[in-house]
Amino acid sequence: MARAVRLCPGATVVPVPWGACAVKSRQIREVLLRFTPAVEQASSDEFYLDLTGTEGLYESESLADTARRMRDAVIGETSLSLSIGAGTSKLVAKLAAGLAKPRPGVPGAGVYVVAPGAEGEFMRRFALADIPLVGPKAQARLARFGLRTVDDVVRHDRPTLVRWLGQREGEWLYERVRGIDRSQVEPDREAKSISRDETFARDLDADDALAAKLLALSDRAASDLRDAGLLTRTVTVKIRDADFTTRQASRTLPEPVSSDRVVYAVARELLARLRVARRMPARLVGVALSQLVQQEAVEQASSDEFYLDLTGTEGLYESESLADTARRMRDAVIGETSLSLSIGAGTSKLVAKLAAGLAKPRPGVPGAGVYVVAPGAEGEFMRRFALADIPLVGPKAQARLARFGLRTVDDVVRHDRPTLVRWLGQREGEWLYERVRGIDRSQVEPDREAKSISRDETFARDLDADDALAAKLLALSDRAASDLRDAGLLTRTVTVKIRDADFTTRQASRTLPEPVSSDRVVYAVARELLARLRVARRMPARLVGVALSQLVQQEAGTQASLFESAEPARETERDRQIARVIDEVRQKFGPDALGRGGTRENA
Repeated sequence: MARAVRLCPGATVVPVPWGACAVKSRQIREVLLRFTPAVEQASSDEFYLDLTGTEGLYESESLADTARRMRDAVIGETSLSLSIGAGTSKLVAKLAAGLAKPRPGVPGAGVYVVAPGAEGEFMRRFALADIPLVGPKAQARLARFGLRTVDDVVRHDRPTLVRWLGQREGEWLYERVRGIDRSQVEPDREAKSISRDETFARDLDADDALAAKLLALSDRAASDLRDAGLLTRTVTVKIRDADFTTRQASRTLPEPVSSDRVVYAVARELLARLRVARRMPARLVGVALSQLVQQEAVEQASSDEFYLDLTGTEGLYESESLADTARRMRDAVIGETSLSLSIGAGTSKLVAKLAAGLAKPRPGVPGAGVYVVAPGAEGEFMRRFALADIPLVGPKAQARLARFGLRTVDDVVRHDRPTLVRWLGQREGEWLYERVRGIDRSQVEPDREAKSISRDETFARDLDADDALAAKLLALSDRAASDLRDAGLLTRTVTVKIRDADFTTRQASRTLPEPVSSDRVVYAVARELLARLRVARRMPARLVGVALSQLVQQEAGTQASLFESAEPARETERDRQIARVIDEVRQKFGPDALGRGGTRENA
């Protein structure tokens, strides 16, 4: 991808939603596990199943019927199409899956079954290049013996192939062209390394040419890494010289990584080291990523809010404090994205969220960007907050608690658990007793799909003019709708939040009959909600925000109306077309390239 951008600077680049890919991959796996416990995930979109031992479950139907039910289940639950190949070996199943795919002018049925005993005849349609592991170098060697297709090979007996290719390669090829593959399905196996290499048709000697090959291989390996939800700590570059001498160099990084840029930077340095040590034309170059760790400890709660669980990473950061780790993390994000952020750290998601709020700079009170609550200090930390600051304590709950004289955390901690349960009921009393002490038993949920997308702004000075608040809301609505489309989502519920000058927080919501994603409709609903809140209580505001929830995937959304509608909250196909054009312009020229009237204060 990096090379493509350099070659075509004007190209529109759409980022790959790696988190969404991981979620879909996991959903597919969960469906397949209902048919058999023996599921091996070879990559993010390739799985092998072993149905041995399940004959009693499916005795009344053919293998093809079982495969079709399996395929229908995956499509029904994930909205993703897939092709299934079935046979007596992994090799045959993989090749059959390829034939099941629809091609231009040749519609595939989605399922292709090779009956036991038919493997030999099935294999004769393939070129040797179609067989996994028969790469360009092997193809060139086999071509010297006149072997280019499976049909070319099956004419020769085993001793002839062994004499030409050697014992191991001859035996291997003899079996493969007959569909014999003795490798087993390995459920839940973990990748020990991810590698990509290329054998060249002609030896390469120019540094630029080798670097270009390494760049492509590094990008593919890093992509495979992210597909698998992994990070790497060790990068290895391998080079095979023209005289068949194989050499390699490795570097272990202080922190695990997954980006194309970092992987290639390290690989390029290692290649340079190998070339300095011995300069000779190369016939192969490769890159391998090892010391892999799961990338699972990050939960994206919304477009701009993340939770991290550092449990189990103590060995990586043993020489520095949690505050130092958080500062390095913050510096890395700012350095690579030019976006500022605040980090809160604590023993629970609740404490971390509130701490992040304190890390933000405020008028006259500059925030340090990082705020850490030490273990054991949660109770004292919580006493500074109003109950309205605790997530899920909304206006209705605040009013109910106020009837018992409970407005701040300090008001609540004076009472014991039984008293709170007597006043509020078992569930609410227990919940509040724990929350005011910083106890939150919810876990970080890696790769979960966002439940909401929100944008808000705290003003340097309180705003009272309706036009000024509407302009702020317009900008926030546009950004939230853009985030929504970036994630491939639609929303059914729009919520507007306002915090008055006296710190009273209020909100209003509206659920739409159909999911939407356009700037126009999101803002139309948000503007209506803001007006409702302002009529109910007119006071200068210190914050306004918009949140989009009840999210659904775009492919699962309903068809937009093809006709103009007098209803502002009814989304038309024209709205979506305009939104797509806006996204393309912003993608090419930056997020601030377009803005609607009223959003630009300096216009």
